[in-house]
Amino acid sequence: MSIYVYINSMMTAIDIRSKKDLPSDVEKLQDISWNLALSYQALTEKYNKLLRQMYGRSSEKTIDVSQLDALQTEMDALFTQIESQELTQEKHNEQTTIEVTTYKRRRKHPGRNAIPEEMITEEIIDVTDAEKACACGREKVIIDRKAHVVVERIPAQYKATRYIRLVYGCSCCKDGVSVAEPVHLPIAKGLAGVNLLLFVTMSKYQYHLPLYRIQRQIFHESGIWFTRSTLASWVRQVAGILERIYLALLEEYQLSRVKHADESPIQVKCEGHYREGWMWVGLTGDYRTAIFMYDNHRSQKAAERLLKGSRSGDYLMVDDYVAYHKPVKEYKLIDMRCMIHIRRMFVTAEKSGGHLDFNKKVLVKIGQLYRIERLANRLKYSSEQRGELRNKYSATIMIQIKALLDNPGFVVLPQSDTGAAINYFLRNWQQANRFLESGDLPIDNSADERIIRPFAIGRNNWMQAGSENGARWMAILYSILTTCKLNGIDAQQYLADALTLLPIRPGNADIRDLMPVNWYKARNNGKLPEVTQLYPSKY
Repeated sequence: MSIYVYINSMMTAIDIRSKKDLPSDVEKLQDISWNLALSYQALTEKYNKLLRQMYGRSSEKTIDVSQLDALQTEMDALFTQIESQELTQEKHNEQTTIEVTTYKRRRKHPGRNAIPEEMITEEIIDVTDAEKACACGREKVIIDRKAHVVVERIPAQYKATRYIRLVYGCSCCKDGVSVAEPVHLPIAKGLAGVNLLLFVTMSKYQYHLPLYRIQRQIFHESGIWFTRSTLASWVRQVAGILERIYLALLEEYQLSRVKHADESPIQVKCEGHYREGWMWVGLTGDYRTAIFMYDNHRSQKAAERLLKGSRSGDYLMVDDYVAYHKPVKEYKLIDMRCMIHIRRMFVTAEKSGGHLDFNKKVLVKIGQLYRIERLANRLKYSSEQRGELRNKYSATIMIQIKALLDNPGFVVLPQSDTGAAINYFLRNWQQANRFLESGDLPIDNSADERIIRPFAIGRNNWMQAGSENGARWMAILYSILTTCKLNGIDAQQYLADALTLLPIRPGNADIRDLMPVNWYKARNNGKLPEVTQLYPSKY
């Protein structure tokens, strides 16, 4: 096991003010020198961390390309064996590659402009009849077509329509009147049509614009001035219409066998003051349903609200935050630990400059785990195949990591970054190994972190929620828009249908057919949408 040394004789060292105060006993001098050396190591790590926070790169990349050959020797030996056994059926990779001594890397390409083919219309530009006639007297024939695609932007158009319903009545008997049904709108008797509501909603929650910018954009495009309270009212009412969909998504998340959970802070205006609230973010194990839930606390009660309805034996992927401990016990969940969170701690330790060789060894081992995951993803392995691959190779790598953690070969300060990383990994060792139990279990919580990213981008723009109710409306809209993104569903098309159909559905009616995935299946002959990764991980 690792030896942890606590600096408990620092007061003795501080009390030394001259050579006369030094003890004459050699062992006591060695103790003081040893503790001073450990203190120097801890302070050096803190100093390097501060320098990195102020001037360093935020990237978690730890291995320079020039170091790859030496560090990947062990990995390449392992994957030569895997490729010979597992890749015999793999098709030839058509992507351009650069040959390197021991590995292949994709050639960097600036990218190409992508224009959907169905968007392109053709316009034939022909020559005059006189130019079609040849000097020899014959008529020229088409021998080639020179195509050139030009993209134009049509400015937004706003249309205001006054609907006048004529009322009919009998001037003689005065027995009843006849009047046409009012125009069906998502917001009854509202000023905004469905497309304007979609524009405001998508601009704020898809493209991260605060309401005052949307207000001015509409004015500059059309000359129409909507007050900001009007725009906020539209957002509130749209969220109210979609709340039934949100509750169905929340139930789907809570009943899923595998769940991800994380949380992110948000500033909320409450009684004239700003306070910190929390957006709790969940994701189902099949990466199809995302859920955002606002709570004004980062407490166990909030975690219980998010996970209420979970069944005994469900898997929960989280970090080691204490708020999850009680609901895990209460609902008898099987908790898992995020490997990227663990890796991040060793990245921090490696950048602090302490025990470089040890930290790099652990990072290379974790890198091997992710190479196995990428291999299974590339070959589109089923859960059973991925489970077999993990049991065959990943389990061995975890045993090797455990040996490194148990015997690092040096004395580690528990206060140091390396000590904290080792301690965290060992404390959560059982939970970190649970991904080996089944091929459909995640190795990390990166998918949940990635769906928080658009929320974080928006938070940097609109800064805060105007009220706690506003934060709850935000949770409803982010949940539905993110679920659409995960499934590659056109959110604008989906919301146009949902906002049109939901208001005419009775409150107790089943609305599961209007959930994003079911809505897509109904329009594509029962075919499931393809899962789309948001900001794919580079690990």
